[in-house]
Amino acid sequence: MVEQVFEQPDPEKALKAMVKHEFQRCVDDPPTLLYEFVSRRRDGRVKQQLDGSFAMLFTGTEEVMRALQKRGKVSEQVDARQAAITLHALMNGTILMWAVAPESVSLFDLADTVATTMVNTMIKQ
Repeated sequence: MVEQVFEQPDPEKALKAMVKHEFQRCVDDPPTLLYEFVSRRRDGRVKQQLDGSFAMLFTGTEEVMRALQKRGKVSEQVDARQAAITLHALMNGTILMWAVAPESVSLFDLADTVATTMVNTMIKQ
């Protein structure tokens, strides 16, 4: 999905739409099971499974970032691995803050800021 966003004439606008879509999915179907799983991280099996799952997620996103760099869609100045982790941290962190304090955190008020931060991290360097 991220690859398609960066192929658009206005990637920032497309990314804002993608972030809003992902946030709407969270409102419609809150990711409580994932956060319950994460909260049990002290369990060795859970820790191992989470580490493996997130490692695969980061690696997959890193590969997408490198492909986008080769096509000139993402700055070569960006460390693809760090960008991949930052992208997921920004999205997951925002969703976690909303899940913990939904009356204080508006996903939709933050969507444009999250998207702009991503674009600034990946393109405008």
